[in-house]
Amino acid sequence: MSILTLTLNPSIDHILLTEQIQWNNKNILNSSQVFMGGKGINVAYTLGKLGAPAIACGLIGEDAIKALTRKMEQQGVIVRFAIADDTRHSFKIMDRKNGKDTEFNQRGIPVSSEQIRQLLTIVENSLDGAQWLILSGSLSPGIPHGIYTDLIEQCHQKGIFSVLDTSGEPLKSGLEAKPTMLRINRSELEEIFPGCDHTPAAIKTSFEAIHRRGILYCVVSYGSEGAIGSNGELIWKIGVPSLKPISLTGAGDAMTAGLVASLAKGKTFKESLRFSSALATASTQQLEPGDFFRKDLEYVLQATTIEHLI
Repeated sequence: MSILTLTLNPSIDHILLTEQIQWNNKNILNSSQVFMGGKGINVAYTLGKLGAPAIACGLIGEDAIKALTRKMEQQGVIVRFAIADDTRHSFKIMDRKNGKDTEFNQRGIPVSSEQIRQLLTIVENSLDGAQWLILSGSLSPGIPHGIYTDLIEQCHQKGIFSVLDTSGEPLKSGLEAKPTMLRINRSELEEIFPGCDHTPAAIKTSFEAIHRRGILYCVVSYGSEGAIGSNGELIWKIGVPSLKPISLTGAGDAMTAGLVASLAKGKTFKESLRFSSALATASTQQLEPGDFFRKDLEYVLQATTIEHLI
């Protein structure tokens, strides 16, 4: 059975590396690369590298469909995208000396009602034979905030598991549909529970409230501090080794891919948590979002710990 990913606001990502940003001056680039991006695309790419049977769905501009198809097919991922007018561009400038970066992202290209209709037809047809649907990222202008809610409800009707990984209004409305898994970061947890101070007691209270909504799994990523996950019975804290990152972009998407791929293979939630946290950390050693080397994953996995939080 396949794993579907959905990308409703894809981007052409420009990664620019400089030794040190000189404000109000000319900056020389050490290197620059261009990748096809968007959270669902990153998840699908990682799933492909893991050997999972993945189908990438979404919207993409005519200017980027060939590059996207080539990228996905190299990893064995099936591509089923509706064609939009254009694809947004995102620019990430990385300062090597200070270990910092900054991003400039376009909001997205407006989408017509006809393009949305074509997309929904693709997704509905792709749900047949699917085990999981992963709903990741922001929405292009023109897409209704409730689209994730509607798709999660379809998953319930078809007996398909769903994952929600987004923010803002799509997060709030999507929660009401009770996805199988909520996969967010610490700032998104604060969107749901303003004032959460991330102490063990506060996290326990937040997770219990999420599970009462009918959500089976909840996983919150904390970057270099690891992650915290719950299956409604136990809460685990995952610790990862400290590595100097090459890029942090897509680490959360790699975690999402690792969780679903592992669960789809019949691994326990605890095993999936540990594996996906290690995978997210290993992905920080590559520039391309969602990419990783097996040797990095094996090293990180050996050093990744998991224990009961509370």
